[in-house]
Amino acid sequence: MKKLTILVLLAALIAAAHFTKPTEPKKSFTDFLVLKLTQNDNGVVKEKWDELQARTYAESCDYVDHFLYVSVKKNGKTVYRGAFAHWFNTDEIKQDVKQLENKAKTEVQGLENSAGKVQDMANKQMSH
Repeated sequence: MKKLTILVLLAALIAAAHFTKPTEPKKSFTDFLVLKLTQNDNGVVKEKWDELQARTYAESCDYVDHFLYVSVKKNGKTVYRGAFAHWFNTDEIKQDVKQLENKAKTEVQGLENSAGKVQDMANKQMSH
């Protein structure tokens, strides 16, 4: 019964990914970029300039449709992925993962140092 439940949930997840990926990737990505670049603009000139830049960038990209997501490529490099009705910047994700990795390494080193100090204290207590 557990296996059947897992298979049903997996099938639902795959179906959700497939049906919520951008259906018109170029238009969807362009709209996303325009909104992202113009959301903090105060003046009309600045807003129109940022909109032009977003549209020009989106026009220069290649769109690759996969079964579960869409890749946006610039000069052969994947820069964004569209899935679950969202656009994800691959460079930002890589940076976030690196930061988490560095934080985890720092935490592990701190724990190892603390464990070493505790072991030293225990050795001193046993020698007395």
